[in-house]
Amino acid sequence: ICLAIRSGVCAGIIVHNQLYRGASESAGEIGHMVVDRNGPRCFCGNRGCLQQLVTGPAIIARAGKRISGGEKTSLQGDKLSLEKIIGEAKKGDALSVTVLKETGKYIGLAVSPLIDFFNPQLIILAGNLVEAGELVLEPLKETVEKKALEIPRRTVRIAFSELGDNIGALGAANLVLQEKFKFQFSQI
Repeated sequence: ICLAIRSGVCAGIIVHNQLYRGASESAGEIGHMVVDRNGPRCFCGNRGCLQQLVTGPAIIARAGKRISGGEKTSLQGDKLSLEKIIGEAKKGDALSVTVLKETGKYIGLAVSPLIDFFNPQLIILAGNLVEAGELVLEPLKETVEKKALEIPRRTVRIAFSELGDNIGALGAANLVLQEKFKFQFSQI
C-alpha cells in the first residue's frame, strides 16, 4: 500500500502486482477516513478526516494555531511552510517537532486498520513528509504497534518512498504500460 500525502491523501493498493481499483474505481480514497472525531471540519461534512490532519496545509494550520496560542518557537517570518516546519524541527524546535510527531500519530491511526484489513508486506509513504523522516515515521510506527493486530503487524514494513516527487508520474506511466500490455497479451 502506498500512501501519497500532499494536499490530499490517497492510497494505491497493489494486489498481485496490479493496482486494486474497486467496484467504482475509487479504491484507496483514505483521505476521508476519520481519525479524530473532534478534529477540524472537512469539506466532506465529517470532522477529523485524515487529510484535515496530515497534509501540508493541515500541518501549517496546526503550527499556526499553536503560535497564535503563544507557544514559543524558532519559526520566523510571516509565511509558514511545511519546509520551514520540517527544517526547524530538525534543528530541535519543540513546536515543530510536536506538530510533526502528531502528524505521524494520525497517519498511524489510519494505517493500523489498513494493516489489519489488508495484511500488506509493505506500506510506503510518499509526498511532502518524506523530508521529515523519523520525526513522522517513529510516532507512526509507535501508533501502529499499539493499534494494529499483532499477526499482520509483525510482517509489515513501513518506509518512505525513495522515488521522490516522481512517484505520481511513475505510477501513472506504470498503469498505462500495464493496460497496454494487458491488451496486447489478450490478443495472443
